[in-house]
Amino acid sequence: LLAVMYVTVSPVSTHFSEYLERVEGRHKALMAIKSAMGFGSAIHNFKNYVLRGQDKYRGGAQDNVREAAEAIEDYRLVGELTTAEVNALADIQGVISAYESNIAVVSRMLSEGATPAQIDAVVKVDDAPALAGMAVLASHVEKLNQEYETALLGRISNLLAEVVVTIVVAFLVVCVFGWLIYQSVIGSLERVNLAMQEFSANGGVGNRLEGDDKTEAGRLAVAFNAFIERVQKIVDMTISSSNGLAA
Repeated sequence: LLAVMYVTVSPVSTHFSEYLERVEGRHKALMAIKSAMGFGSAIHNFKNYVLRGQDKYRGGAQDNVREAAEAIEDYRLVGELTTAEVNALADIQGVISAYESNIAVVSRMLSEGATPAQIDAVVKVDDAPALAGMAVLASHVEKLNQEYETALLGRISNLLAEVVVTIVVAFLVVCVFGWLIYQSVIGSLERVNLAMQEFSANGGVGNRLEGDDKTEAGRLAVAFNAFIERVQKIVDMTISSSNGLAA
């Protein structure tokens, strides 16, 4: 039963592991890309660096660019990427590279005394490819999630059916063995009971039961036979004594 349960559960476990690796891995990496590239992160820090020229915004933008690049690499490491995913990641990487190179441009222009308006005119970055790329990735992750969810539910349903069948079969097997054991024990006891009844009613000492020392019922039959043997000897002795007195 345990072996059958393992065989049925193992595919479900494997499928769930694949789900965690392929779908959850993509989802986590995508969320990290969005977090690093969002308007509260890289874009926000870059714009503030252009407008205010403060080092904290430059450092924040550089950190966000690095985090986004690492998240893209994490997504690639999931493996088995489609062409659409590869192209989307390349588009996002292109926007990140543009921000990274423009941070250096902003630093140089600030050191030269350029105004925010002058800097902004030079370092404009088109975010559209990155936004479109993240939309492509999100759509693919959602599609994969639905496919794995449907397949996993199907496997779980099959597992439940197999478990029920296994339990029913195991129950029937136990019942059959139990019935056979019951019949063996009860049958032996019934034979002993009938022999005792016959002995009680007719005093017959010629009955013997088949039995051995391997089972309780067998040992009971052996004990009954020994009892009958002793009774037989007593009867024989009594008859012999009676015949001797009569003579």
